[in-house]
Amino acid sequence: MEFRFKIKEIPYDGTPTQVHQAVSRELLAAVFEGTEGNATNTVVNLDMQLMREHDNVIARGRLIGSFEVPCGRCVDPATVPLHLTFDAVFSREGSSDILGEDESVDSPDTYLHDGSTISLEDPVREMLIAELPIAPLCSPGCLGLCSICGANRNTEEGQACGHSQADPLVETKTGLAAALADAKLRS
Repeated sequence: MEFRFKIKEIPYDGTPTQVHQAVSRELLAAVFEGTEGNATNTVVNLDMQLMREHDNVIARGRLIGSFEVPCGRCVDPATVPLHLTFDAVFSREGSSDILGEDESVDSPDTYLHDGSTISLEDPVREMLIAELPIAPLCSPGCLGLCSICGANRNTEEGQACGHSQADPLVETKTGLAAALADAKLRS
């Protein structure tokens, strides 16, 4: 299991333990579960400091890299940069000594540890899932797919499909599109 750290190896004197580690393909696959994201071409690195204070371990760091996900317009691969900073506090299970009891927006996320190890696997997975883009683009000028035939309009073949993209309902006045275009709202 990755991102597991023994608490006794983190200095108690406030000296931070530096961690520089790549996020594994297995963890990235878990992040992309249920999506079309590509864990093989996604690269994410974790840079952080771990510090101890009483029974708490404080993790401050950043996740840097890029996601490869399908473009929201043409479904070609889109590379989306990632630069995320985080603060997290790991408190001992059953301990009343919890840092960050202030529930403000700027307070760090709080997790539990068993007294001997902390695991950043779940927090890292949660942070990466939250950062997945909703409508990524392969390029700012992506033309997307033809709404009539589905051709990729970013390619010569797609631009040569001959369909006007101005008003796809005008060209497809059949079936459901015609019914929706001709529908009248009841008062």
